[in-house]
Amino acid sequence: MHEKQLLEYKFFNQTGGFSINNQYRHIINSINYSSSILEDKNNLLVIYPQGEINSIYQSNFIFKRGIEKIINQKEITLLFSANLIDYFSNPKPSLFIYLEEFNGEFDLKDIEEAYNLFYMNSTQKQKNRER
Repeated sequence: MHEKQLLEYKFFNQTGGFSINNQYRHIINSINYSSSILEDKNNLLVIYPQGEINSIYQSNFIFKRGIEKIINQKEITLLFSANLIDYFSNPKPSLFIYLEEFNGEFDLKDIEEAYNLFYMNSTQKQKNRER
């Protein structure tokens, strides 16, 4: 996530979040750091591959380059997540989390297309959910 967003959303500092600065040297350092986290199979790395936190109403995600360098040549499980909020007829919202394991090639375009399909399917399931 961008440095500006990390400062704005302090919660992520408490969960081990770190920022990516858009300057080339900082991007390389962040990619290397992210990749090193995944060397330990007990670690979890959450990535916003579009480069920033976006509105929950966004429906098409364009991933920034770099994710394939982080996961390249690693034995990892790539898990997609879609967190959808709905009120239905309640005064307070409910959070619905959809997860799916990615089983394709670790290529940026393949991952991006698969995630967008997963997200579209998740929102369709949410629309069809019993109230």
